[in-house]
Amino acid sequence: MYVITIVTNNLEQRIVEVSASTGKVVKKQEVKLWTQNQVKESVSKQYKGAIQSITFNKETREYTLTVVDGKVEYTLTVDGLTGKVIHENKKELQLMSEQKIKEAIVKQYSGYVYSLEFKESASQYVAVILKNSTQYTVTLDAFTGKVVNTSHQEVKVLTRQDAKDLALATYAGKVKMVEYDKNVAIFTVKIIKDNTEYTITIDAVSGEITHVKQDKLQPLTENDVKVLALKHQEGKVEHIELITENSITVYVLTLVSGSKQQTLKFDAYTGQECS
Repeated sequence: MYVITIVTNNLEQRIVEVSASTGKVVKKQEVKLWTQNQVKESVSKQYKGAIQSITFNKETREYTLTVVDGKVEYTLTVDGLTGKVIHENKKELQLMSEQKIKEAIVKQYSGYVYSLEFKESASQYVAVILKNSTQYTVTLDAFTGKVVNTSHQEVKVLTRQDAKDLALATYAGKVKMVEYDKNVAIFTVKIIKDNTEYTITIDAVSGEITHVKQDKLQPLTENDVKVLALKHQEGKVEHIELITENSITVYVLTLVSGSKQQTLKFDAYTGQECS
């Protein structure tokens, strides 16, 4: 008795038994290739956890599946004609670091990772991502970095004027600069009051002042102020003095140009002209 195995174009297998004495076909048997869904269903009955991937090798007629069950990752080889697991590789997974999780998020979402929290009981990370005025809440598996759940909502982001007003409400003075960093959703406001420069960091979503830095300033020299004055108008500085006016230190100059005499005031620390 001869047994002949034939592989068809659609990768199905046909087994033919032929009599050695007569050459006649005694028996035919067709074995159909298992579909991906059939393989997944069969594997799910044997292994708990989620099937992360499945691929098929035409040459070997085998499926390769990755199954993650908690801290364990299984790599399975399944015979495509019988549906049986013919090889199993088991690997203990390591908890991903916050940095790795952030890298996984960046690959799938564009925007700023506003916050990241580890839920130990569920072995999951919960990330809040801010993109323009949309806030995404994404739950990821802490061992694989795969997204488990996602939701989003519209949020109000502060304007530059909002940030300026918040800073001035706490540190009254002259605003030197207002900058917004969209990559971290942070406003930076610089305010000068008397001889101190306040650098104020404000969360663009919550409006919370997260950090304040104070730097003592040195006043401009009389020569610096004279140069500023002469940029406004040609002439000669006849008089200059440093005074405090309405809690602000200013230089007062008398500038003479021909028959005209003009009094100018400049903030002693910023060099801004005062009214």
